[in-house]
Amino acid sequence: MDMPDSKHAETEAPSPKAPLEPVYPWKKAWQTAKAIWPQLVYISLASMSIPQYLLFVFSTEKASQRSEAFAVHNAVTLEHSFEILRAFVADYLGDAWLAASLFLLGSFTIIALVGQSSRSEEISTPKAFRTAIRTLLPLGIFYLIFLGLLSLFGLNIAVQILPAQFIKFFGLIGLILLSALPTLMTIEPKGFVRSTRQALRMSYAQFTGISKWSIFFLLMTYQLLAINLVAISEWASRELSTLDQRLGLGREVFFRVSDSAPFGQSLYFAELMNVGAFTLSAVGFIILSSSLIFEIYRRHALGRTISLIV
Repeated sequence: MDMPDSKHAETEAPSPKAPLEPVYPWKKAWQTAKAIWPQLVYISLASMSIPQYLLFVFSTEKASQRSEAFAVHNAVTLEHSFEILRAFVADYLGDAWLAASLFLLGSFTIIALVGQSSRSEEISTPKAFRTAIRTLLPLGIFYLIFLGLLSLFGLNIAVQILPAQFIKFFGLIGLILLSALPTLMTIEPKGFVRSTRQALRMSYAQFTGISKWSIFFLLMTYQLLAINLVAISEWASRELSTLDQRLGLGREVFFRVSDSAPFGQSLYFAELMNVGAFTLSAVGFIILSSSLIFEIYRRHALGRTISLIV
């Protein structure tokens, strides 16, 4: 759905050397969300909520089917058990790969929409989708997978030589710094390594008049908000498991097992709540972080140009 340019120009962007007011990033993100909210609804549903929930439903159904062999005592040997497990993992990984790809595509499409809004352009979902495709394919998605595998390899080495608290501390710092990477990849879709270097060094903050610490703490705040929202949802879903006791009801009211719900009906409701909270936190974090990075990068590019001219 296209929006007129006037929707994006409610607040004039500050000059590259002007100090960033504490409320400005939040106000900018809110204005961006209002400008693109129709697109956010159907993109988040189509690429995040529905695929994740279907992944859960399909995996539980397959787990129920695969576990039927264990219903008969001593009917399955250890070797057969591993074959059943391998078959389930193969099925799950195939579905999970599709859900993860859709999630990445939706995330980068939202980032492209935020970029259109930050540049006061007309909002165009097809154009944003093409931008996401150009960023992720053919090399972008494999570069992200490579970074993920490299991080796992580094974690495997770190757990053997460093205390757990150090790993958590430096891991959190790395996640905060790399949260700017998707936006930088969207800005420079052909310079993935350069974007990673910029994200880790925060070199996009140069020539902006804004300290790297300010940007770091803003990104950390956004990330902690998203993590806490997911944690609250997980806590609520765990509380659901004892809801019948709190209400003095029989367990069959909330935990009835049937052919359509082999693991109990409440499990599906709890997962629906978790998926909704995760999608909300993911979309919120994407808008907050990308709108900030687009503004910082705009200041960086303009300030660098002024410095070269002077």
